[in-house]
Amino acid sequence: MNPLISVTKFSKRFPGVRALHDVQFELRPGEVHALMGKLKRISDRVTVLRGGEYVATVETKDASVDEIISIMVGCKLAEAEATHGVAQHGEIALEVKHLNAGPLVRDVSFILRKGEILGFAVLMGAGRTEVARAVFGADPVDSGETWVQGVKVSGRKLVLIGFGSGKEQKDDIHSSLMLGAITQNPVGIGKCVVDSAAKALKGETLPKRIDTGFYWYDKSNMNDPKISAVLYN
Repeated sequence: MNPLISVTKFSKRFPGVRALHDVQFELRPGEVHALMGKLKRISDRVTVLRGGEYVATVETKDASVDEIISIMVGCKLAEAEATHGVAQHGEIALEVKHLNAGPLVRDVSFILRKGEILGFAVLMGAGRTEVARAVFGADPVDSGETWVQGVKVSGRKLVLIGFGSGKEQKDDIHSSLMLGAITQNPVGIGKCVVDSAAKALKGETLPKRIDTGFYWYDKSNMNDPKISAVLYN
């Protein structure tokens, strides 16, 4: 099972403050409450950053585990559980009709509505990648139609831009299925966390939004040491 959250090393020390050093653990579904319970026993305050923005600081003794988690995820747990996995049937965002492309893609049709997540579950080599390449115009199509938000785009080459990293995404960029991607800057994130923690300890007011930086990468710069250092598999 893939970890829900992975915390690696944090070795920065501040005068008079004992910092975590060489702590490594993984969180999986169902383990969050257990970790929060331990957090309440070893901390005085909890500061939450979400999406690069300062959210809140609470006194550990005054906040329940559910309250801390609600601040982290941005809604009450009951609301999150009630809406999890339930897609609102909105307008059709993508529709593929009777797509044929090469020997593996034969008469493929599907509809994707706004608010839905579409996944293909097939055996290796059954044509999943070939369907995606045909839909995005990376490979020639023998017949069929592709519609995006009610506009027929068959015959056009769509430009696909990604976010983050990963082996499959980097492979897609190398193969020209994707033009490139925007990736976060882990080094910048770490520096901002350390700087923000130092300022908070001094009683300074933190900005509501903290820019941690990002990089654009494609086939032309993926091997640049500065870019490759922030990419991962």
